[in-house]
Amino acid sequence: MAKLIPENLRNRSDVKHAIRKVAVALELLPTDAIVWYEPLFDQSGEKPDFVIWLPDRGIAVLEVLDAKVEGILGFKRGKIRLLRNEEEVKIENPISRAAKFVENLSQKIAAEPRISKLSIQLAPGACLPLLSRVELDKNKKIFGSEFTPSFTISREDLDEPNAKVILEAFTRLLGGPCFSDFSTDLDKLIRGIVQPDIVINRASASGTQLQIFQPPENGDDIIRVMDREQESLAKSLGDGHRIIRGVAGSGKTLVLMFRAKLLARCNPRLQYLVICYTKALCGQLSRLLEEFPNVDVAHFDKLAFDLSKSSGTSFSRGQKYDSDAVIAAALKAVDSGKGPRYHGILVDEAQDLSTEALTLLTKLFKTGCDDLLIVADAAQNIFRRKFSWKQAGIQAQGRTRLLRINYRNTREILEFASAFLLGEENERAGEISFDDENTLIPPESSKRRGTPPKLLMVRDVMAEVNETIRVIQEELKVLRPGQKIAVLYPGPDGKNRGYLLDRRMTDCKIKHFWVQSEESAKGRLGAATEPVLLCTVHSSKGLEFPRVIVCGTWNEHEEIEVNRKLSYVAMTRATDFLTIVTRSDNLLADDLQRAIVKSGIEPQMINPVNTSSELKQKPAHENLFEKESKSKASAKSTTTASNAPPSDKLAAYKLSPLEAKVMKLLVESGSNGMMAKDLAKQLGLEKGEVNLVLYSNLEKRRLAIRDECYRWRASESLH
Repeated sequence: MAKLIPENLRNRSDVKHAIRKVAVALELLPTDAIVWYEPLFDQSGEKPDFVIWLPDRGIAVLEVLDAKVEGILGFKRGKIRLLRNEEEVKIENPISRAAKFVENLSQKIAAEPRISKLSIQLAPGACLPLLSRVELDKNKKIFGSEFTPSFTISREDLDEPNAKVILEAFTRLLGGPCFSDFSTDLDKLIRGIVQPDIVINRASASGTQLQIFQPPENGDDIIRVMDREQESLAKSLGDGHRIIRGVAGSGKTLVLMFRAKLLARCNPRLQYLVICYTKALCGQLSRLLEEFPNVDVAHFDKLAFDLSKSSGTSFSRGQKYDSDAVIAAALKAVDSGKGPRYHGILVDEAQDLSTEALTLLTKLFKTGCDDLLIVADAAQNIFRRKFSWKQAGIQAQGRTRLLRINYRNTREILEFASAFLLGEENERAGEISFDDENTLIPPESSKRRGTPPKLLMVRDVMAEVNETIRVIQEELKVLRPGQKIAVLYPGPDGKNRGYLLDRRMTDCKIKHFWVQSEESAKGRLGAATEPVLLCTVHSSKGLEFPRVIVCGTWNEHEEIEVNRKLSYVAMTRATDFLTIVTRSDNLLADDLQRAIVKSGIEPQMINPVNTSSELKQKPAHENLFEKESKSKASAKSTTTASNAPPSDKLAAYKLSPLEAKVMKLLVESGSNGMMAKDLAKQLGLEKGEVNLVLYSNLEKRRLAIRDECYRWRASESLH
């Protein structure tokens, strides 16, 4: 069956019976055909009723005339005179109207050199669901030669349609098959010409704005358009609660954006809300929707906080942000009738929101409205939110759709990321539960091939930073003008790693934009012109970049499965090139190596001691591992050096020099609560550098070191 867009056209109550009748018949065309019904999305009234694309034949443009023979008075000056409600009205000849659109398409195809020489057939036609061929022949005095069999599909073709009869009608219009193998790329070009609004990522006027949907760097896609499923989904969603669940890179945000634009354009007097969780994505979506004054784009925390202020609940300056308390206050305000209301709400990355947050959003509708679209991916739930559609009042049973094909990443990147995320589950994956919000969806890869990802295993956190700088410098040599390199690191508690990366890039004169440099920077991500973007994985959600370097795959404040999802999110931001730099001793290292080996790639082991010597410019502060303490003489240790554990005890754990110094001071202090600033002062380092050891190494290895040190200290005291 052909792809009908919108797919629910046969059952829509807002279109005429004659249109639904034609749609039922046209859907019987071959499976590679697309049937677009245009008037639902055309406020200008200039587009025809149906445009049909048959890849082996050509393009047919059809106008529907829903009039019986007794209601047609005749033709006059290119107009049809109709009798409706006992009054004469004149409408444009349907074939003439269709012919105008055919001429417009012909000019566009002729202007496209990649298909201009293919002799694609285009033909106008009329659908006459209430007129039989016999009636047309009997009334030639009225119809003349206007509705010949070559240009019409009559009632006989539509009353009891079958695939053979409908195909014969299009053979009369377009002729027989003329293409035996119409390539996917050429199909994209035709679809982009017929439906220009589905073309992704048109170049901005300035050419400098970071765009949310990046073109592949290798240039093997001649045009990027929404796929048939994405377009159909965006144009077919009806009222009520709807959920789209999709894998990373499947176009969830793309469908949401298209849907928001479609609603705003078709209903300029209605108000819509687009909501997301990360500030960086909010800034991007705001730019992409800025031409629509009837669409508000909001970051959820800000929306909730603004609502909470109107409830009478006060939050003092400097008070730790309590999302549960803020949402509770916001709910109180909304229940009392305060705050804005909307005709429709679209929620991106809904897995990042709690049940209470989703409940709040469902209460922001205007009376009688319930147009709610939610997109989510359980595999990207990196904020440990527990949510339930049902408990939040979302009624979408049977109205959940899956997007499983990943278009963002190359097959090599996706297979590696998927193997890492799902492990053995990927091979056991069977039927997917549409309504289980926590089910992980195994992705299906697109056919785009590329460079295999790189896994660089290093000794410790500072080696991750050093090696990342080296990789950045190598990639800058081959970076295309206008392209970006995204350097992603675990966060938000990994800001210390971001601080070190920022400082090293500054020392090496690498132009970069650090998203976490200040609170307002997140909203400016879309306008950044620097070639290197530095941000946490959290802030990169919903975005994509041609080249991604992941610096570290472990956030010590998170559980192992959250870290796994964090790493997966980071990997799937890359459209073409992915490099992962991570310590060889973190708890995900084995899974990373298994996934990369499964992909047929050998991980590279890097010696961190030599890393800094490979840099173009050696940082002024030297390699932090080899930096000696500037305050040895003035160290205020509470115990003598003789109380320190034997060197062989620490050596057994393969500590870096910096780790050894920090652990030694911790043992000497007699407390694991020694402040980072005190440790930094004694070591002659900065607080951020010490924090990387204290809070970016809380794994089994470091805990074992501490336990061993304390046991040694206790045994020494007993003696």
